[in-house]
Amino acid sequence: MKNLTRILIGIVLGLIVLGSGIIFSAKGLDYFVSHIQKVILSLGVFVVFAIVPYKYYRDFSKYILLLVVGALFITLIFAPEINGAKRWIFGFQPSEFAKIFLLIHLASMIESKGKKIKDFNQGLLFMLIWIAAVCGLIFLQPNVSTAFVIGFISFILLFVGGAKILH
Repeated sequence: MKNLTRILIGIVLGLIVLGSGIIFSAKGLDYFVSHIQKVILSLGVFVVFAIVPYKYYRDFSKYILLLVVGALFITLIFAPEINGAKRWIFGFQPSEFAKIFLLIHLASMIESKGKKIKDFNQGLLFMLIWIAAVCGLIFLQPNVSTAFVIGFISFILLFVGGAKILH
């Protein structure tokens, strides 16, 4: 497993270097410096998320997801419209965080519900409400492709977690 992890990290770092070289050759030094700053920030965030155990994300996933849903709602109201869409607020897209934290929260709910996931009212209904809220708000931006991807992956997660296909 350690070798596979090292290979994967090596591939990612190689792609970062390749992408940085392409940006330097296509856009020049100013864009390159800006890109390198973002890469360093992203690698720092990656290291923090890699060090913090999954248990902490699971414990706070509901609250973080509530913040993300709030940010998606605020985006609909206050974000500037660019090319007919309202997706960015305060320099980020809340839908990107929704992808991660909805899946973490769904996985946490599947784990806590256990066999109750086979019962629609006791297990599956609350998960479907979360999926509908997140995908609905993203769909209204409009960002149909992201809403579809999040919904599709969420339903696959529910199926793998033991939900009845009939539901």
